[in-house]
Amino acid sequence: IAARLYAERFPARERHPDANVISRCVQRFQETGSVLRTRQYDRRLLIRVEDEERILEAFEENPRNSIRRVAHALGLSQHAVHSTLRRNGLYPYHFQRVQQLLARDEEPRICLGYSNFLRETKSRASAFVKVFVLFL
Repeated sequence: IAARLYAERFPARERHPDANVISRCVQRFQETGSVLRTRQYDRRLLIRVEDEERILEAFEENPRNSIRRVAHALGLSQHAVHSTLRRNGLYPYHFQRVQQLLARDEEPRICLGYSNFLRETKSRASAFVKVFVLFL
């Protein structure tokens, strides 16, 4: 009946809901108090407390662990491991070694001295050309 009344009330619209659409809206309203569909992706991932503790312990023991490795070792999804870290204020990252200057690194610095020499020579040469042109 509601589908027919809708079609009569809004004849200019190209599409009209059928009886199934209207009955699902009524059912949804009775169950949730809204005709809007709930978004499935809004659900929070439920992780057991034991699993969360195991995840945090794994990263406490070895901060260089990867999410993938811990997830595989504990039999959990990567998403579960990643969201647990984020919820606890931790962010996955990989340590990066900072270069330490060694004695063998001195040689490239000598080349830098040569570059400075060329720059000084060029500036002296351009100053000479300017003076030379003035006297012509």
